[in-house]
This record gives sequence, C-alpha cells and structure tokens, in this order.
Amino acid sequence: MIRSAFGKCCLTAFFLMIASGLVYAQSINNENIPLKRLMATEWSAKSAGLVANNVTNVMQSHSGYIWLTTYNGIQKFDGYKTITFDQKELSFLRSSGFRNIYHSPIDHTLYFSSQSSGLIQYNEEFGFEQLKPKIGKIPASVEDVIIDQNGDMWIGSVNEGLFILSGDSIYKFQHEILETSNILALHETDDNDLVVGTEGNGLFLIKGHKVKAHYDFGSGLNSNIINVIAQVGDSIIAGSQSGMNFIYNDKLRSIDFMKEESVNAIFHAGHFLWIGSDNGLGRINLKSGITEFISSSGYIDMTRVNDIMLDSEGSYWLATGRNGLVQLKETGIINFNRFDGLENDNINIVTERKNGEGFFIGCDDGNIFTLNSNQIKPLEIQNTIKPTGIRDVYEQSNGTIWIASYKGLIRKRGSNEKLYDRSDGLPSLDLRRILEDKKGDIWVASRSGGLIKIKNDKVVKIYNRENGLKADFILSLEEDKDGSLYLGTHSGGIAVIHSDGTVKNISLTNNDQGIIVFNVHIDRPGALWAVTTAGIFYINEEKVHKLEFTRNYTGLSMFDWLQDDNGDIWITTNQGVINIKEEEIKAFLKKSDHKVHSRLISESDGMYDDECTGAVRSLKSEDGRLFIPTLGGVSIISPGLMEANTSLPEVYVENLKTPDSTYKNQPNIILNSKINRFKFDYTALSFLDPDATRFKYKLEGFDSDFTEVAGVRSAEYTNLPPGEYTFLLFATNNHGLWTQEPAKLHFVVKPAFHETFWFYFLLGVLAFFLVYAIYKWRVSGIQKMNKKLIKVNSELDGFVYSASHDLRSPLASLLGLINLSRKDPPNTLVYLDKMEKSVKRLDDFIAEIIDFSSNERKEVVCDEVDFKFTVENIIDELSFLDSEGEVRKEVSIVQKELFISDKRRIAVIFRNLISNALKYYDGSKDDPYLKIEVESNSSFARILIEDNGIGISKDEQEEVFKMFYRATERSTGSGLGLYIILETVEKLHGTIKMESEKYEGTKFLIEIPFCNK
Repeated sequence: MIRSAFGKCCLTAFFLMIASGLVYAQSINNENIPLKRLMATEWSAKSAGLVANNVTNVMQSHSGYIWLTTYNGIQKFDGYKTITFDQKELSFLRSSGFRNIYHSPIDHTLYFSSQSSGLIQYNEEFGFEQLKPKIGKIPASVEDVIIDQNGDMWIGSVNEGLFILSGDSIYKFQHEILETSNILALHETDDNDLVVGTEGNGLFLIKGHKVKAHYDFGSGLNSNIINVIAQVGDSIIAGSQSGMNFIYNDKLRSIDFMKEESVNAIFHAGHFLWIGSDNGLGRINLKSGITEFISSSGYIDMTRVNDIMLDSEGSYWLATGRNGLVQLKETGIINFNRFDGLENDNINIVTERKNGEGFFIGCDDGNIFTLNSNQIKPLEIQNTIKPTGIRDVYEQSNGTIWIASYKGLIRKRGSNEKLYDRSDGLPSLDLRRILEDKKGDIWVASRSGGLIKIKNDKVVKIYNRENGLKADFILSLEEDKDGSLYLGTHSGGIAVIHSDGTVKNISLTNNDQGIIVFNVHIDRPGALWAVTTAGIFYINEEKVHKLEFTRNYTGLSMFDWLQDDNGDIWITTNQGVINIKEEEIKAFLKKSDHKVHSRLISESDGMYDDECTGAVRSLKSEDGRLFIPTLGGVSIISPGLMEANTSLPEVYVENLKTPDSTYKNQPNIILNSKINRFKFDYTALSFLDPDATRFKYKLEGFDSDFTEVAGVRSAEYTNLPPGEYTFLLFATNNHGLWTQEPAKLHFVVKPAFHETFWFYFLLGVLAFFLVYAIYKWRVSGIQKMNKKLIKVNSELDGFVYSASHDLRSPLASLLGLINLSRKDPPNTLVYLDKMEKSVKRLDDFIAEIIDFSSNERKEVVCDEVDFKFTVENIIDELSFLDSEGEVRKEVSIVQKELFISDKRRIAVIFRNLISNALKYYDGSKDDPYLKIEVESNSSFARILIEDNGIGISKDEQEEVFKMFYRATERSTGSGLGLYIILETVEKLHGTIKMESEKYEGTKFLIEIPFCNK
C-alpha cells in the first residue's frame, strides 16, 4: 500500500537532511511504476534447487555469479542451477550455518560469516579456505565483517565483541561495552568512520580506533537491537528491531515510516531507499517523499526480508526467511488481476473512456470494471447478463456507454439502461464489436447476424449475406479516414462497406473457407493488415502478401495487431506478444519475401500470464500504452520501457569432467588418451530470463561448425583422438543478442606411446629393417636354393656318371662270366658264384639309390623307436659281411624312456655305419672290434659307433660325405653310404660328428632330437 500524506510529512525533515549531501543518480526504476507493479519471481528450494528457503544474505560477485548464505550452507547461483558448499563439500566446517557475505573491494575475495566456523574466504583461483591469522584467533561465531580504507578487517562476533585483523595478526577492540557485545552490523562511512550496531547495546561510532559516540534507547534509538546500517548522502541510517533512525550532523532522529517493523535490510539505489523487514518490503522515493510497503506480490510472500541486492542487469534480489530468493525487476509491463480487485482474470476487452477517467475492463464472467489511477472499481450494470462474457465496451463523448455481450446490447446513460434484443430489431444476440463512425452512428458486429447499424438509438440497417457480405460471422470492425468500414469475417475474407453503402469483398487466399479474420488494422499510411488463423496478411490494392518470420513459432495463434507511437508492431498471441521493429515492416513492404525479425514478450518479460485472450481486440491508449487482455488479467505494456536488453552476459566454461576427474578452467590441462568421455559444463550469467539464453559451442580441433542449443548447459564428447583442443562458447542474453568474444577452455589429450611421432618413427625404422630382413632372407633363400641347385646338379652329374659306371660294371662282368661259362662248362659253378657277387653289388647299389630317393621325398614319420631291436636286427642282417666272426662287437643300449623318431631313417643310419665298419675292418689287428653305444631320453638320443678299422686320412675326411665318393681302394660300394647318412641325420634335425685317423679306426657321434611333430 502507499503510505498516507501524514507519513510523508513526518519524513520531510529526513528527506531535506539527506538531500543536502546526496547527488541523485539516474533512476534505475521508473518512479511512476509502483512497487507492487514490479515483476516478482521466486527462486526457492522447489523451483531453483536452493538448499533452504531461509536465505540470510545475497551478493553478486564481480564475476557475475549470485552467492547466497543459508543456515544449511553457501550456494552459488547462475540463474539455472545452484552449487552448494556445506560440511560435505568443505571438511573444515563445524556446521553449515552462515549469516553474511562481504565482497572485498581490494581483490574481490568473498568472506562468509559463519555460525561456528569463524570466517570463510573464497577466491576464484584457490577456492574456499578458513581464514587463520598467524597471531591470534578469529572467533568461531561471526556476524559481520568489513575491510576499512587502511586494509584492516573488522570482525563482529557473537557475544565476544569486535576484533581487528591487521596483516597476519588479530586483536580485540578494547571497550567496556563492545568487548562483550554481540555485533550484528558494521558499516564504514564516507568519512572513514566505523559504525557498529549491536544486539542490546545500541549504536557506536568509532573514529581513529576510538569510540566517538554511543547511541541507545535512552538517547533516542527506536531499539537497542541494530540489525543493519546504511549511508544516504550525509546521513547514517540504522535499521533496528523497531524501525529506523538516522544520524545527521551527529544528531539522532527517528523515521516514522515502518517504525514498528523489524528492519533487517536497507539498500540505497538512485533516488530510492529500499527497506526489508520481517513483514515485507518498503520503499521510499527520496525525491517525492512517497513511501510504499508490500507484504506480497501476487502469490509470492515477502516476509522476513533479510537482505536486498541490485544486480548488474538492474534486478533487485531479496533474501527472504521464508521464500528463498525473490527477484524484482522493472520490465515495462504492469499487470492488473484478481490481486488488484478484478473478480475474474479472463479478460475479453479493454477500452479507453472518453471522459479521461481511465479504462473499461470487460471480463469473461459478465463483469465490467473501471481502471483509473491504478484503482479498480466495478461498473454497476442493472441488466443482468451474467455469466456471458463482455465482448466490447464503448463510451461516446456524451457519456453513453454501449456494452456488447452474447445476451444482447446494453445502452447505459447514467442510471438509465436499455437492453437491446430481437424485439428491437437485432438479427442475433451474439454481439462482438462496437464502433462509432465519424458521423456518430453506432455499428455493432455480430457472430451470426452480420453488421448492425444503430442511428438515434434505433436499428436502421443490417448488412449480411443477403446484401453483399460473404459471411454473417463478423469478429472485427475498423473505419478508415474516408469513412469506409472494414469487416473481418469467418470464412468470408474482408468485407469493405464504403460510405455510399456499396459492399466490396477482399479474398485473402484462393479459398477463404475456414479462415477466421480475428482483427484488421489500418496503419498510418493507410495500409491494411489482417490477423487471421492462417497468418498475417498485408492488403494493398487488392494484392495480398503474407508476412513471414525468421523465427519458427510452433503452435502459435495470432489475434490482434497494434502499432505504437514509434511505428513498432505488437501482435497478441497465445504465447505472448510479438514485437516487430518498424524498419522490419518497411523492409517487408519494399520486398514481400523479406522475413521479419521479431521478439516474443512473455511471462519472463513481466506478463503475469503470457496467454493473450483469443479472438479479441487489444488497445493502444491515448498516452501510448498497450493494454493486452490475457487469461491472467490485463497486461499494460509501455513501449518506451521495452527496449531490447543490450547488456551481454558473462559467459564461462566452468569445468571439464572426465569419468574420474573434474578440471576447473585453468591453464595446462593435460589428459590421458585412455579417457573416452569428456563433459563441458558452461553457463551465461543473465538473470532476467535464464531460460531464454541460447548457446553455441564448438570444440576447435574436432568440430567443423558451431552447435546451437537452448535449455542445456553442458556438452559431451567421446573418444577424442590425441591432440590439442579449445572449447569455444558464445551465448545470448534474454533478447537474443550474442556475446562478441567466446569463453574458452583449452586442453591437450596426450597420446599414448603407440600414438606418438617417435613410435611411428620407430615403427618405420622397424618396418625398414623388417623389409630389409625379408629382402636378405629372400636373397639368402635364393642363394641357398642356388647352392642346392648347384649341389643337385653336381650330384646329378655324379649320379649319372656313377650310375652308368656302377650299373654297367656289374652287368658287363655278368655278361663276361656268362660267356666264359659257355666256353668252360666244367667251371660253371665258379662262374655262377662270381655272377652272384655281381648281382649283389648291383642290388646293393639299387638299394642305396632307393634309400637316397626315399630320404629326399618322404616326410618324417614320427613313431616309437626300439634301439635294441633295431641294432640287433641290422647286425643279424649284416652277419654275412663277418661270416668268420673276425670283428668283435660291443653293444650298449640304455633306453629307459619312450623315444619317438622316424624308425626307418634310424635303421638306415645304423645299417650304413655298421656295414662300413664290418667292410673296412683291419684284419692286421689282433682284436678288430665294433663298438655301438646308444643312450636316449625324452629329449634326444645319443649314438656312438666306433671301430678300429682302416680309418680315413685327414685330407679325405671333408670329402667322404659327398655323393659317390670312395675314400679307399677297398671300397666296393657306390660311395653313397655316408652321403645318405648325413642327409638322413639332417632330415631328422640331428647332428653327426666324425673322428678318424688312417689305420687307427673311425668314430661317429650322432645326436637325434625327440620328434614332436
């Protein structure tokens, strides 16, 4: 309510005193807008995630964030989300209770006064920490804190008095009263004096660290409990448990306004003094002396206002003890609804009175109210037309009031009323629109009976489908400067009734069936605009062009078109009011395919309800204001105060989160390449309408284009490859204006070793050497193949030569013996014996050739080998070579485990070596012998075959393993034996060593591995 003139007179002395030293700043708020008309928004535990609705203090830091204290912790607020700091987050806290916030003007550090944890400081670089001086101790329970011009910190404690922190030392201010007082408030004056408010001991003025004055109840204070101190001009104002006092020229005086209130907060801005109390919010206009006090705004209570703060965008914030944070802002829109005296918030029509006594408001329940000087009163109607809605109200210059409803037409002249119905000539009773033409005749548009003309209080003419209209359903009616009437119809386009009575119809589309023309507007140049269910159309000389928007309005219905005194356009819709600048309309008129830029005015801009009433008419008043009927009352827009917000928000990329860590926006963020998820939290600090903020971001180094989003404040990426990245972020304010410079967060994803240059370099080197090794291997293979081919060719040559010799020689000998036996029959038996020897030589040679061929072609067959059985069988087979038993045989076989190898090839080795030992024994020795030793296990077999035969000379030992080589003249074989042995041992992946001396004998040592094939 507005305080009385008596209250104003009581404050005169106060205003004169503070005005003497006060230079008024330009008003942030228009002084014509009452306190109760400011838009209020509640940010509570339920709506904004506050930790508690009992907010003790609120502060906007230099970075733009809003900080608030509660008895449940500190909270940081960006208009979208809150972050809580309590005992869970800050382990050094003894409790989560906090009272006040102080913003250091020196380094922007925030200081939080706590209930039991002393003084907590916050710096954006280092975060939170408990303030601990090197000398002395800060009291556990702190009420208030301030830093004076010398950089000393004054700390007000609970019941322990006043402390001074200077440098790293803290000491107690000595005063017999103060040193045991509960210090509730501290303030430094422009003269650098310190004013101290106590709980129970009044007010103290300290100058030069000495108490200069003490004020208490006995000296005129309203109360000894001082909650808050402020300065206005040369006056010090103290808010107490029982109102306010001010000190001017060292004299203490009482302020009558809010005298019985518990004043908790005082804030001075421009020419307003804001006062927060337990029972509501007060405001004093220091220029006019007008005082105001409200305890609520709509459904929002303002009880126990603990603190008041003005943010960078011009909004006031109230820290309340019951409803969390309350935001008050001037939006250029004021609302009138049920809280102001209307019985129904569903408004159909607002019209301006001709006598300068305000406005008529027609409601949907049949009530009509007058609005004059912010006061709403009901208009008394004798003819009951409730509960039908009031569709139009019109007042003539002679005071006659015409009221259109769906129950007929009322004419009201003072207390005399007449209800027009069908008996008076009305074709229908569903009346929608009233217009007085330039001749003073009344025209009434109906829903089903066409257009009705009333002259001298009588129905004289009806226009309908029978005399030229395409439809009888008429929703809108306007008159141009020439006296022609323009009718907006349902399914009949626009009808024009000229002053001579002729009718002309204008179609908006090829088929107007179903298209409702809610309203028509004739602008200043005379252009015709139609607001319809199919959109907005511009009609110029029967040419129709549809207006298109750059913004996609989903689910939007448009109802009326208003043009303000500046030429700007305002279109009422079911989602708010669309505002279009005049230059956009001019661009459209020049080029009909031009899409116009627009702005949507809604609840966030100050409308109590942004759903305008459908199919009704709005009003531009004589003073230029726009009256919009809505489902939440009447919204009154002052176009001059609705300029677009040009203040750009502070934009921050707050942190980068990975699955196991959170990184603040800081230099040198280096991340592991194993991280597969990256989340960026960001914000923009615009509190006028946080939900209207839009963002566009781009991860430089990954994204090619920006991504634009709204309603979310985080972005996620997965599986970023190693590299250097910068997250770039732009944002808009509530009116769509983009920030010029992006917020940035730079980081590096460090590659794993296998992703580094050096790894690829090493890989390249290895690849080079691998290719080189393959090349060398191929060359070596080719060389080996060549050697093998050379060997094969050489062996083939030797084989051809030896085969031709060793095959022909026995055959030639055999043929010769056959001839001799024919010539010498008596000696046939002798010749037969010799023939047998030749055949055996031939058979032995063929057997060796078979062994050689088998060893070359057949794969190794792994089978169990019984060395004892093999050796005994071979000795038995070759017994004919030692028929006289000249050679002593020593056999030692130790085979404790199973041995696997190719037993056929093992037999070939034993057979050749044993036969050579028997063939080439030395008969001149007394004891010719053959020693055979075999020792095997699960890994290998060791074979030793030794004799004391004729031996092999040193110079022949390197040749004996060659094909067809004979080391001695006694040799009767093919020369394949030792060659086959060597090839067979190598086929079994074994080794063979030979030791021999001429006439001393020969020793062969062979090792054969266990076959794992």
